Amino acid sequence: MASGITGKDVYKYGGVLYTKMLKSTSLFIINTYLDAWRCAIFSLGAV
Repeated sequence: MASGITGKDVYKYGGVLYTKMLKSTSLFIINTYLDAWRCAIFSLGAV
């Protein structure tokens, strides 16, 4: 481990990464869900 980096820093950095990952994952899921709905509505309208 590099000098000057404490366990607390690693924990904080990990927390930030985890939060970013969580946010992007939930955004991805929401976008996929909305796209699925859009496709369903579009195909219903096209019939």
